[in-house]
Formats: sequence, C-alpha cells, structure tokens
Amino acid sequence: MLNATQVGNVTEIKMGRSLDGVTALYWVAAYIIGGILIDTGCDYTKNELAEFLKDKKPSVIVNTHYHEDHVGGNAPLVDRLGVRTLAHPETICLMAERYEMHPYRVEVWGYPTPCTADPIGTAVKDGAVSLRVVETPGHCRGPHLPFRGDARDSVLRRHLGWRTPQDS
Repeated sequence: MLNATQVGNVTEIKMGRSLDGVTALYWVAAYIIGGILIDTGCDYTKNELAEFLKDKKPSVIVNTHYHEDHVGGNAPLVDRLGVRTLAHPETICLMAERYEMHPYRVEVWGYPTPCTADPIGTAVKDGAVSLRVVETPGHCRGPHLPFRGDARDSVLRRHLGWRTPQDS
C-alpha cells in the first residue's frame, strides 16, 4: 500500500505491507524534497515506490539509518532510476550485508536487498533545496537525519513530533 501527501514542497510517502489489500501491517514513511528522497521504505513496498517515483525522478537517496523499513527500496531504485545513495559512514557496511532479523520484522518489512552507499557529508543539495545533516544517536549505530535549515513548517517535523511555540 502506498499513499502520498503533498505539504508545501515536501511529499510524504506512507507505505505498508497489506495482507488483505485494505489495512497496512505497519506504516513507514519516505519523503521527497526537491530531488532528494529520504528513505525508501521496506522490501514489500519497493515496487510500488519505484512506480510512484518513475515520473518524480529523484537525484539522490538519503538514508537516515540502515534498518529494513528505511532501506528496503534502495537496491531496486538505484537499478531502475540510476540514483546514488548517501548514508552515514558507520551504516554503509551494515546496508551492504544481510543481517539477522527477528521473525516479526521479516513478516512486516521483509529482508532488504544488500545495497551500497556513499558517505554523506554535512549537507545534501538538489537545486534550491539544501538539507543539513544532524546526527541523532540512540536509535541505532550512526543514524543521521537530514532536514532543511528551517524545518518548522515541514512534514518531517510532524513525523518526528518536533514542536515549536507556534504549535501550542
């Protein structure tokens, strides 16, 4: 299942595996800002995402971290769309190998195809869009979160639960 919502210049792409064609087992999200695709969802939704992105033509994939619900579409998107992938240097080796997963994770998200990536720098740019890279340790080894210089009005802020005084 795939649902996309446009908010300003950000497209939020919600994806989830469905066993009944109606209900997602668990939603995951990817985002497009300009030509930057942040995360690629899980293995079970990779073909839907590739079809959705066919006309969007992202120029780069940025992975926030290596978990299967964030990198599952990397390999097929690189093959089909010819885009490059960026990730934190500590996670690149984890993305390149098949790692042990709990059975529930395999059922909900599937095994991602091992993939390659280039090390991400301090910013990612595509035309007028520039995302700063900010390390957010704690969830897993080497996660980074790209976000725009002023993320107060973005879908990413809502997804992460960021709050500002204007939200009160």
